[in-house]
Amino acid sequence: MSQTDCIDFGDTRIDYSIRRTSRRKTVAITVSPDKSVTVAVPKGTRRTIVTKKVQQKAEWIVRQQEQIGRASCRERV
Repeated sequence: MSQTDCIDFGDTRIDYSIRRTSRRKTVAITVSPDKSVTVAVPKGTRRTIVTKKVQQKAEWIVRQQEQIGRASCRERV
């Protein structure tokens, strides 16, 4: 079962889902082709730690989402 949360980065809202797993040792952030964001974390990781990591990587997340948007526009042409 995954949880969802969001942060604001400037004028952009970043929605993300949190996937907890016993197999992870570190936090991993993935931006999918549909621009959705998934944060995979070790079980027991506090939500405040997850939020802090997403805030630290917010610029990278937005940049990845923009690149995906540009790539999908080129595919339609």
